[in-house]
Amino acid sequence: MRRLCVMCALLAAAVAGKQRLAPGAMTPSDSTAKRARLVDASPVDARPRACADGADVLLTESSDAVALILRGEAFRGFTLGLYVEDPDAEVDTSTLRRGIVCAPSARAAQRALAKNHVARLIEPLEARGVRVDVYLASYGCEGVPGVSEDVARRWWAELISWYDGSTFRVKAAAPLPRAAGQTQRTLVSYGVDAAIRSGVSYRSFIVWRFDQAALADVEGPARRGDDEPPTGYLEADQEEGGVVASEQGWSAPWRFACGFGALMRADDATSCWRPDYIGHLGRECTERFDRFMRQHGGRGLKRTFPCVAEARPRPRHWIVALENSRETFALSRWMVRTGHVLKAGSTAEARTWTWPCPRPLLLVSNGNFGAAANVGWRDELLCADLAEFGLECGAAANHRVAGEICE
Repeated sequence: MRRLCVMCALLAAAVAGKQRLAPGAMTPSDSTAKRARLVDASPVDARPRACADGADVLLTESSDAVALILRGEAFRGFTLGLYVEDPDAEVDTSTLRRGIVCAPSARAAQRALAKNHVARLIEPLEARGVRVDVYLASYGCEGVPGVSEDVARRWWAELISWYDGSTFRVKAAAPLPRAAGQTQRTLVSYGVDAAIRSGVSYRSFIVWRFDQAALADVEGPARRGDDEPPTGYLEADQEEGGVVASEQGWSAPWRFACGFGALMRADDATSCWRPDYIGHLGRECTERFDRFMRQHGGRGLKRTFPCVAEARPRPRHWIVALENSRETFALSRWMVRTGHVLKAGSTAEARTWTWPCPRPLLLVSNGNFGAAANVGWRDELLCADLAEFGLECGAAANHRVAGEICE
């Protein structure tokens, strides 16, 4: 009972305290504010015109642009390992966690994450001559208790400016109004459909969470020879896709965007998103989309997400997954040809390999009150990004967020 009372108090304090704690943030330039674009306010469940003939429509592709769809709860904040374990409680875990959305520390964390996304996902592709168009699919802070309309609008304009750059990368950025029954599929569908409705032909698309940090660049300089592993994004993005942690993010050739959108748009009766005790899980979406790609001439989805890891000993906290050497992916074929195939029951050799890609890090759910350190924040570059925007690493950050909620 005492645990429940503490959580209810945290939720009430989080909601009541946001307005008082909202910081004076930078004001975006007039040119950015006036570009509040998007675009197409079609209902989320409406099929884009380009996909009118069904999921099997294969879209025309280009060779010079990638669509990056950022989806989920922007300014989500740190969940701090909070759970409601009592099934008879007045609030559930999802409600409790929503109580810290759009707190000041959430803005600082989102600013650091945006810098990470630009540096790790966008700029490496641009350096290789590929344009990256960005689609922001989130609710923003509008409708969050304790957050004024002015603060919500200002923070959303800032979010656009963080990704825009001098080339106005953001092509769609209308926050979706909050409503009952929304799940993860709501925002994935919203973002992917916005990209399809743009009418632009891309070479491939990436679906990435707002609260996910990349720990290595998605691309690097062109390979100098066949001895180097083909791990970079552009090696095979028009033939095969990648996955983040089996369900958190995806990449795929653009021609399959209608099929992916149809999966995300499906109603509850046929949805690939499966409910769990907090929200919905998308592993079945990954399985269905992998089958769809293979049925339509693609190689399917790799276990991993592309990157070009620095040639240095792998940090112990990195979580990596080795590609299936029996597959037809470019990396799988290279592994077989160069002898990077593990013997049954042995992983010792793999620990010496520096090229495997680290799994991207979800920043919002690492660490509890009083934790000595946050495993994800041990990455020195991400820690520096957080510090630049006023958010300490490890236990100090946990204490700051706890103070925001509990004051």
